[in-house]
Amino acid sequence: MAEVRPFQGILYDPARVDLSRVVAPPYDIITADDQKRYYRQDQKNVVRLIAGEVRAGDDADDNKYTRAAAFFQDWLAGGVLRREPSPCGYVYEERFVDPIRDEVRRRVGILCVVELEPFGTGILAHERTHARAKADRLSLTRAVDANLSPVFALYRDPGQAVSRLLEPVLSQSPLLSITLDGNEEHRIWSLPDDTRFLKL
Repeated sequence: MAEVRPFQGILYDPARVDLSRVVAPPYDIITADDQKRYYRQDQKNVVRLIAGEVRAGDDADDNKYTRAAAFFQDWLAGGVLRREPSPCGYVYEERFVDPIRDEVRRRVGILCVVELEPFGTGILAHERTHARAKADRLSLTRAVDANLSPVFALYRDPGQAVSRLLEPVLSQSPLLSITLDGNEEHRIWSLPDDTRFLKL
């Protein structure tokens, strides 16, 4: 069984930024044109951390990883990003319109630390990973000293045990809420580290 733990998250401060202008999709689906658009959209857009510009003069001391680390530290020092006071888990809900059926869909996930374990003992390996992408994410994680690209995984919950534990959380006001393009909504709640789910 996977060991799940809370962690001390770092979040944008919604009093200092417009959340809808500083978010971006996962790094691996951001095109070159997307990157330029997000750079222009807001100086604090997360693209500067997760998919920074590669410049002709990049070297070991000045490159997309060192710049991401500098942005990260600057935003923390300036209060744009804030560290949670104690470890938490997070519930993430996305609502979007299915473009094929034109129906509102919803998916709910949990952000938490999952203990690494040998392949095949419980958690299955991510499908079709590439050496270049893994090296890129590792270099970024080492430079920034934070995980900016968590892995999206599926889990079995046939008895709905996790779902039942999350119901009271989802009935509360979210910690953060963002609506994009009028029909895509992202909401986040925190789970204190004494939440029963995080003890499973």
